[in-house]
Amino acid sequence: MSKLLPIHPFPARMAPEIAYEAIKNLPAGSTVLDPMLGSGTTAKIASLNGHRCIGFDIDPLSILISKAWSSCVPQQQVIKSMYKTLESTVNLKKDIHLPWIDDDLETKRFIDYWFAPQQRDDLRKLSYLITNHSDPGIQIILKVALSKLIITKDKGASLARDVSHGKPHKVRSENDYNVIDNFEKVVTHITKKANVNAAIAPQIGLCDARRLADVDNDLVDLIITSPPYLHAVEYMRGHKLSLVWLGYSLKDLRKIKESTIGTPIRPTEDADILKTRLLHEVGELHQLPLIKQKHVLKYAVDLYATVKEFHRVLKQGGKATVVIFSPAGSPASGVPLGGVV
Repeated sequence: MSKLLPIHPFPARMAPEIAYEAIKNLPAGSTVLDPMLGSGTTAKIASLNGHRCIGFDIDPLSILISKAWSSCVPQQQVIKSMYKTLESTVNLKKDIHLPWIDDDLETKRFIDYWFAPQQRDDLRKLSYLITNHSDPGIQIILKVALSKLIITKDKGASLARDVSHGKPHKVRSENDYNVIDNFEKVVTHITKKANVNAAIAPQIGLCDARRLADVDNDLVDLIITSPPYLHAVEYMRGHKLSLVWLGYSLKDLRKIKESTIGTPIRPTEDADILKTRLLHEVGELHQLPLIKQKHVLKYAVDLYATVKEFHRVLKQGGKATVVIFSPAGSPASGVPLGGVV
């Protein structure tokens, strides 16, 4: 097994070894599903091994990264477009309009807080040119490259650090990071890692794992996925620093966050039944503060809905590999610390 190198930081990535182990004995041409795709590890490995993969997530950045990682756009074509984009930034007028920022005071203030003036100006130019790019395949790669300038552990285009771990905090008031020079380096880096002779391009899109409307009954041979780690990792907290440059206002991103698995409890027909069973099976649950009891219950309700979808879409005799997080370790390491069921 060759080392699989990611193209973009992502908190608590699934270890590739898990996907390789699950897939290695799968009959050629099987259908693999990852309904909580994350950084796209399952999709990448399934496609490299000649399987059809269907991957979903509700995080727009997850979808962009996964699509870019399995891109079939020739490297030379992307590089040529990248240089054309950089040349266009030189003569681009300063009064360009980014409606999701310029027409939304909350998002504009957010950007002013997290980005210094020079980086703001350069990111605005790149954002305008990329979001108006005519080629969807190239646009995806350029968007991921712009995001990678921001989603960093230490110094990047923002005034924060630990953005890649989903824990951004402002650590500087000035920044000498060169957005334009680093954009060229990042695009080159991504295109080298992206298209590695994938046998079958994965089918990737936005969808909720609890409602897989686009997946037929009895279609899937194998599910490989890793549910979000409840409140241990706040994916959107870091991702929104780049998504605000890719067409999303803070209001848009708040709606997405509120719809994720494990968010505050809303009444469902399964909630009362699951609450009774949880209280019976998990004896210590009642010892938790009420707010944490609600979080656990909502997480259980959401996972119950997800597993029901697993049952519907799996073929008779199909299997599911689900990475379960254990609080005994740190999910930020990217190593699954619980188990596989």
